[in-house]
Amino acid sequence: ELNLPSIIWAHGVIDSSLIPHRDSQYAVPHDRFLINAASRFIVNSDWTKRYFTEVMNSESPILIPNWTQIDTAYVEKPNKYLSRRFVCLNSLEKNKGHNLLINAAAELKLMGKQFSIDLYGKGPLESEIQELINSKGIDNEIKIYPSIKDVNQIYDNAIGVINPSIIDSFGMTLIEGMARKTVPIATKSGGPQEIIQDGVNGFLIDREDSQA
Repeated sequence: ELNLPSIIWAHGVIDSSLIPHRDSQYAVPHDRFLINAASRFIVNSDWTKRYFTEVMNSESPILIPNWTQIDTAYVEKPNKYLSRRFVCLNSLEKNKGHNLLINAAAELKLMGKQFSIDLYGKGPLESEIQELINSKGIDNEIKIYPSIKDVNQIYDNAIGVINPSIIDSFGMTLIEGMARKTVPIATKSGGPQEIIQDGVNGFLIDREDSQA
């Protein structure tokens, strides 16, 4: 009645079954109503756009990719690409694929490779992820740290940033890392496939393929 515009900006896609105490019987119809009632509906990737167009029956979402600031005067440290340190900045949740990363790290150790992986984030699976790290005997190679605001210093001290997600609508840490000249490595989980050209500006691997 007030004729007020409403804008929905979808930064991701979450299966309603993953949300605790959310009744999936009503979640999808509720979301569909909000999306189609909005004056403008914005999404962050072609992958997300296809999801909402095909699954949620949304009409013509507007695509505006996520962005990050770039320091055009930034120069990487002299020994950056001699580093054996990799970082992963993902919440410690089921769909973020930490199991894949840990299994890959275990295989690297068996091959005699020297490396370290720093996991930054928090979430409900922290203790479970730590137990898996311990069980694989790679607790010296992989460490878990809390989230921090100044992510640039994390990328500046690493050769690569890894996103092992099962599903990801974009991949914010990938463009953050690339802005600091840090090599992105990600699974073919949706959004990352629109950011990375495999073998050109980073590396893409199949989901759940720890050997890759």
